[in-house]
Order: sequence, then structure tokens, then C-alpha cells
Amino acid sequence: MINEFHDDWGSQSLVFDQIKKDIVGRNLEIESEAQTRFDVIDRLLKEVLEWQHGQIEVEVRQELQIRGYVDYLLRSGDSSIVVEAKKLGAAFPSPTKARKAKLNGSLLGSGKVASAIRQATEYSKSKIAQITVVTNGSCWIFFRTEDAVSNPAGEARLLFPFDNDADAEELFHLFSSENLAANGLRYF
Repeated sequence: MINEFHDDWGSQSLVFDQIKKDIVGRNLEIESEAQTRFDVIDRLLKEVLEWQHGQIEVEVRQELQIRGYVDYLLRSGDSSIVVEAKKLGAAFPSPTKARKAKLNGSLLGSGKVASAIRQATEYSKSKIAQITVVTNGSCWIFFRTEDAVSNPAGEARLLFPFDNDADAEELFHLFSSENLAANGLRYF
């Protein structure tokens, strides 16, 4: 568990609670990826994790191995993160007590989530991003890019911030812009 924190989760938890309140009761699973990004992921990145305008690039063109667009490229200090967003209705793991899963295992190694992980890993390699994140807002899957490249059977970590308060706090401590700038990647 992380012991040093640069910013205060207590104040940010109030912002997180408002986002959670805003989306509870809505059926975002039938809405588009763009709506998921707008209502959930954008808000978490900007309002809770405090990523600023100049630190976020969206729809970054990618033309090497896989053509397409990187949904988010986040930069803080010497650290960079690729975030691949999918809609809430996309087939992602449901909340589980497991906080790690094999990238090629039964939980993450098949279906749409496996495709999203492969896509995001390729994007991360091309953008030289140290961390790869795949999320539908509700489930956050993340890993060191170099670990996934060198060991496709490696592990990813999973967080379910809307289902587990401790996961919401951990998401903040791992991915807030200020914590990443202050601590780099030492907690990954």
C-alpha cells in the first residue's frame, strides 16, 4: 500500500462523490464511448486526478503498428501514461476481490478487454509511455508497458473506484497529476 501522498484524498473524495452521484441511476452502459468519456473518464481525470489542460493530449494520431488514435496521453514530469477508453457497456471485468490478473489469463486475455489491452499496449510503445491504462470508467486496468511487452503473461492491476471506496482512493494516489509528478512511477 502507498504510504506517502502528495495531495489530500479527503478533499478530492468530495469531488469523486459528486461524480458518482451524477452517474448513479443513469444507464451509461447503453451510451457511447464518447458519452462515457465525457461523463466519467474526463471528469475523473480533470476534476479528481487534477490533470490540467497542457498535461492531457486527446485523440493523438497513431500510425505505427496499429493505426488509430490514442484516447488520452497524459504527461506529468518525466512520466507518461496512455489511457485507452471504452464505453461502460464494453465487456470488462466485474468488481472482484482480485486486484491483479494475468494479461493473458481468463479474466483479461480474451474478448473486447483483451483487444483493448493489446491496442493500448501498442499505443504506449509508440508513444514511449511507461504506464498503460485501459478503462471504461468503472474498471481501471493498468500495468507498466515494458512489463507487458517483455512478458505478455505478466500481470495487470485492477481497480473498481465506483464499487470500492479504497479503490477510488488508490486510483487518486496512483494517478493524480501531482502525486505522479512528485513520486514518479515508484508505486507501479
